[in-house]
Amino acid sequence: MEFWKNGEGQMIPGAIPLVYYTTEERLNEMIDFCREIGVFVANPHVNNVEGGGRYRADNVQLLAKQRYDPKGLLNPGKMATFEPETAATGAAAK
Repeated sequence: MEFWKNGEGQMIPGAIPLVYYTTEERLNEMIDFCREIGVFVANPHVNNVEGGGRYRADNVQLLAKQRYDPKGLLNPGKMATFEPETAATGAAAK
């Protein structure tokens, strides 16, 4: 077990539970249960930031991505909510 600060600056406990994997459905049931009772879960079994539990409601990750990687060259597709700028206009592509 370890402790770290969450996005609000509060100290919270954390651990890596070891469970016997049977199916994706069962894994998602366990993750959903943990979240229902207030346990933070960072799901490493997804391919994007939003689905992994690390997404923040204040969009700080999206703002950082837009500032430091506006063309989306680093880890393309890792943020489902990110739209890269187009070369011609400097605006987000749609």
